Amino acid sequence: MTEPFEDVGSAEVVRLRRRLDRERRARQEAERISEQATRELYERQQELALMVAVARAANDSADVPDALSRAIGHVCEYMKWPVGHVYLADAAVGLRPTTIWHIDDSECFETFRRVTEATPLATGEGLGGRVLATGRPVWLPDVTVEANFPRARLAADIAVRGGFGFPILVGAEVVGVMEFFTDSVQPADARLLELMAKIGTELGRVIERDRARASEQRLNRELAGRATELARSNTELEQFASIASHDLQEPLRKVRTFTERVLANEAGQLSEQGRDYLGRANASAARMQTLIQDLLTFSRTATRERSFAAVDLGRLTADVLEDLEAAVQRSKATVVVGALPTIDADELQMRQLMQNLLTNALKFRREGRSPEVSIDGIVSDGTAEIRVRDNGIGFDPQYGDRIFRVFERLHGRSRYDGTGIGLALCRKIVERHGGTVRADGVPDVGSTFTVAIPVSQGLPTPR
Repeated sequence: MTEPFEDVGSAEVVRLRRRLDRERRARQEAERISEQATRELYERQQELALMVAVARAANDSADVPDALSRAIGHVCEYMKWPVGHVYLADAAVGLRPTTIWHIDDSECFETFRRVTEATPLATGEGLGGRVLATGRPVWLPDVTVEANFPRARLAADIAVRGGFGFPILVGAEVVGVMEFFTDSVQPADARLLELMAKIGTELGRVIERDRARASEQRLNRELAGRATELARSNTELEQFASIASHDLQEPLRKVRTFTERVLANEAGQLSEQGRDYLGRANASAARMQTLIQDLLTFSRTATRERSFAAVDLGRLTADVLEDLEAAVQRSKATVVVGALPTIDADELQMRQLMQNLLTNALKFRREGRSPEVSIDGIVSDGTAEIRVRDNGIGFDPQYGDRIFRVFERLHGRSRYDGTGIGLALCRKIVERHGGTVRADGVPDVGSTFTVAIPVSQGLPTPR
């Protein structure tokens, strides 16, 4: 007969054994989870290392072939696959094979390499063509059994089995395909394809940068060519203008000379109408000479070589007023000159600018009222703003831009003489200095011309 305490002991043993089994299973599960986490962490580290290596290849390589060659080597090393190759997109054929490879055993895969380099792929054809058609990675567990793989028979002969490819993308455009092969049948690996898709996007940036660089270089070459052509054209234009002005002025000088001689020596034998005709002809010839000179000055403004230096606009304006002293006295004008800055400029053209603006202010005066002209300037944010104000006839604001056009006149020649080139020349001078000129007017009140020019033209600092 079994004693009661023996039954109790047996039950305790069973309970302990069950507890030990649970703890052992829990420990095994924990070890499995830990091992899996460690393996996943290692795989993630390897993936990250691959992405870093590809990114460095993309950033550090001298050109696209070098970047792709280094990247394909990194992928083969990561996967332990012996063969990798690059196709580039070609609008004419689909995919064009390149000489960019990674091959572990060049002798074993020599025939495969040679046949591949001689085999372009149409869209949808073979492994690369399917990648091109879909814009997504494609995995072939065994290329030798694929009907749509032109190199299937050759692959069977040299023990090429598993293969996959992924696109090199610039945006949504497939610009190339990377394909890889190994000597054993390989089941599809979705996670690996996802990683390769990221690599394809990274390598696409290399081609995108190369395109941008090539476009920039092409644009620079075009600009250089246009600059050379423009310089040649400007030289020819200036030569033509000089020759034309001389050839045109010589007959005019003769017309003026002979009309003046007739008026001086034969006036008594001419009728009043005849003298009037000759006077008009002489005045027209004089206006034509002035027009030719103004046109020549206008054409030379933008073609002259830059000769910028520091120009004291206050001193320059004083010199211009000294030259215009007779016109100022004749019109009984009052000219007030305020503070004017010193700027980097072409002194001769600045003199012409000031002279044209002041002459304009003195010429377009109101009947019965003496001209009042003021000139001042301020400097703000590296820009000199010069204002020339007058109390003359003014103009309708709608003509504020029109008055700067060549030959544009708002008033007849009978009231105000001139060729209609003066203000157009002012705008051209200002634009050559990288500035702007604006005109504001009120009829029968006056006009204000505002010139804005950079203070500095980037001249070297004097020693």
